[in-house]
Amino acid sequence: MEGDEVEANKWSSQKDCFDNIDNFIPSEEFEWVKLRIYKHKKDSTFHYLTCRYDGLGYLYMLSDNMHVESIYDHGEFWTDKNSVYYQYDISDGIRIFKLDSVDRASFETFGESIYAKDKYHIFDSRNGIIEEADVESFELASNPDSSSFVYYGKDNFNYFFWDEIVTSDVK
Repeated sequence: MEGDEVEANKWSSQKDCFDNIDNFIPSEEFEWVKLRIYKHKKDSTFHYLTCRYDGLGYLYMLSDNMHVESIYDHGEFWTDKNSVYYQYDISDGIRIFKLDSVDRASFETFGESIYAKDKYHIFDSRNGIIEEADVESFELASNPDSSSFVYYGKDNFNYFFWDEIVTSDVK
């Protein structure tokens, strides 16, 4: 396990851990930088605070290439001065990965959703480029369950759930 595991940062479940993430107590070897990012005092590596499946809050090391000073959290996507990243939820918590094949200058998100775009592509935060999506006409679609976070998109040709083309109950 990478990062900092302190027994005081153990909750009953992953959900409980994320609900209490503001109560995380890092070891003295780490200092808070911004968002949920901490810097290791000895080796100057940056670590992201997340929660494991069993409720353990811990810090995992971020990529050396990430420019932490300019990082901005857009929800499912992150940007720094050079690159775009997406967050992906796994049983060991949230992971941050670099999004390849993106035009950083034209990149923008679709608000409270899993979707983003640049001048060439539509992206989702799990699969990257959605090959079948039309950049010019893509927009968010209503969720069938009326939740505020949007997992559905549409263009002039298709409806999408993540990167899958769907045909049911989407408006």
